[in-house]
Amino acid sequence: MKVSNVTYKRTVSGGDYSNETVGVVVELADGENPSEAFERAKAFVDSRLTFSRDTRKKAEALVQQLETGLARARGYMEQIDGREDCPF
Repeated sequence: MKVSNVTYKRTVSGGDYSNETVGVVVELADGENPSEAFERAKAFVDSRLTFSRDTRKKAEALVQQLETGLARARGYMEQIDGREDCPF
């Protein structure tokens, strides 16, 4: 049997009933070992999933920081609005 390409894909749960699938098809060069091509494909997919997961965590943390800052700013605005001795 001659193997001409290797396909690897992986699906992970997003935790909120969503899934993310990443996959790749690697075409083998003449004489290339299919097992080595599979390991390359797996490493590629895993690195993309790790990047995606890490980037999502960073984005979620940033959104949380912004929401906290916004709530604090609104609290300051309420303090200013409630002061009768405020000159403006």
